[in-house]
Amino acid sequence: NVTHHSLLYLSTAVPKLNTLDLTDCPSVHLTEALHEMENFTALESLKVGPCGVACDPDSIVSSLLGHMHNLKTLHLNGLVDLKDDDVAELVDSAIVLHELSFTDMNVGTITIESISSNIPNMEKLSICGSPILTDTDVRCVTAICVRIKSLTIRHCNALTDKAFSRCVMLRHIEHLDLAFCS
Repeated sequence: NVTHHSLLYLSTAVPKLNTLDLTDCPSVHLTEALHEMENFTALESLKVGPCGVACDPDSIVSSLLGHMHNLKTLHLNGLVDLKDDDVAELVDSAIVLHELSFTDMNVGTITIESISSNIPNMEKLSICGSPILTDTDVRCVTAICVRIKSLTIRHCNALTDKAFSRCVMLRHIEHLDLAFCS
C-alpha cells in the first residue's frame, strides 16, 4: 500500500511536480501526506480524498495554504473534518484557481462568499453532496461567477427551483449537471 512516506521521496526526487492525484488512497494519512508535499513548489493541480484516517483540519488547511497561490485545479473529496469556514480559508488564498470541486463536504455560505469574492473568473465548479448548500448560495455564485463554463451541483437535496433563478447570467455555460438534486 502507498502511504504518505512515498510523498517524502517524491517531493525530494521531483520537486517540480505540477499534478498530484491522491483520490481514493485510503492508506495515505492525509495530514502527514500534505505536510510531506511542502517541497512541491510547482504544484498546479491537486486532487485529494477521501482518506481512511481522521485528519486534523488545521494541519490540512495550513499545509494547503502553501500551495493555493499556484493551484489552478483543486478537488477535495470526502474530507468531512473540514468545515465550511476551513474550506473558505483555502479559497481566500486562491489566486489563479479555474477549477474547483467539492464532493461530500460541508460547503455552504461561507465558502460560496469566498468563491464569489476571490475567484469570480472561475470556469469550472462542482459541488456534490453538500448538506448545507442553500438556494441563496447557488444564486450568489451564479450571479457573480458569470464566466463559469461547467457547473455541477449534485446530491444537494436542500435546493429548490429558486436556486437556479440567476443562471441566466451564465452566458458562457457549456455543461450543467443537476443530477440527484430532488
